[in-house]
Amino acid sequence: MKTILCYGDSNTWGYHAEEDGARYPFDVRWTGRLAKALGSGYRVIEEGLNGRSIGFEDTIEPYRNGYDYVIPCILTHEPIDLMVIMLGTNDTKGRYALTPSEISYEMENFLQRVKSQFMWDRQGADILLVSPALFGDGEIEEEFGDAARQKAKKLAPYFKQLAEDYGCFFLDAGELIKAHGCDNIHFSPEDHRLFALEIENKIREIFA
Repeated sequence: MKTILCYGDSNTWGYHAEEDGARYPFDVRWTGRLAKALGSGYRVIEEGLNGRSIGFEDTIEPYRNGYDYVIPCILTHEPIDLMVIMLGTNDTKGRYALTPSEISYEMENFLQRVKSQFMWDRQGADILLVSPALFGDGEIEEEFGDAARQKAKKLAPYFKQLAEDYGCFFLDAGELIKAHGCDNIHFSPEDHRLFALEIENKIREIFA
């Protein structure tokens, strides 16, 4: 059985914008759809957290630093065959004041930490780095704003280069979907369905 760890933010957790932050049911979330599509030969583990950043320590929303939690997370679920990493949306928030280049640097540090742990454990796990989906076309929350929208559009080339540099697989979610939740940040049920299909295809390609 292949174990797939999905490490992300609110779109991995399943944030339901229309229901004021309730969680979509498992069979609606992309991770749940992925688990069903892949079948009994795979174990899909959800590790999503609302507001999670790549590596920024947020004093307003504590415990959201993805860098700090990732090693305990890996140790909890090992052995792991594939780790899907989809982070970066929250790092575009205005209060973080990070450029796309600085967000990429955060991700590089994050990948170094994950790769080092997999080497230490001799797991040989693969990594699928996903550049996050783009914001929708309408208004978005003030803590993001138009500057965040522009930053998000620039992340994919940086993340693609990191994937090449660190021997990771890569998928650009921004080429596939935009967020169609009512806040233009979070996935709609249809977004979850479409993203699950794309991730499934990529995973089958990886394990072919």
